Amino acid sequence: MRLALIAGMAALVALPAHARQDAAVGDETISLILPVVEGARAAPDCGGLYGLAGRAQCMTAPLTEIGALAELYVGALSQTGWRTSGGGPNQVLFQRVRSSGGCDILEMITFYDVELAEEALATAPGYLGFALHTGGDCLPIPAEGETPPQ
Repeated sequence: MRLALIAGMAALVALPAHARQDAAVGDETISLILPVVEGARAAPDCGGLYGLAGRAQCMTAPLTEIGALAELYVGALSQTGWRTSGGGPNQVLFQRVRSSGGCDILEMITFYDVELAEEALATAPGYLGFALHTGGDCLPIPAEGETPPQ
């Protein structure tokens, strides 16, 4: 199945071994450092796809492994205080409450080059894109076992 690109990525700074974004909102500074989990490689150019370079922090792995990689990131982010808050096809939204009120929202999307021929997909790279949206309103948190809103 082909993965769809979800638009709406914010500007992030890409670093080779991990992703980092610093953003000041009011008197609070937010720092996001994404680990490179097993099987992932940093992709600062986001594969040259969809104009995401410079707007998102991307990780890459073989397309056949991108779903499992996304699951690893869901686990890793939940261990650092991010709560799953919703999303849609190929998108997960996380949030973290700010001490000054409101929330920071982290968006994770999966994507690949949809222009590739079907036979090339078996060896094609897939991507995870991350964008941090700081200081906004909080999203409703689903109850334990409830499906997040899409």
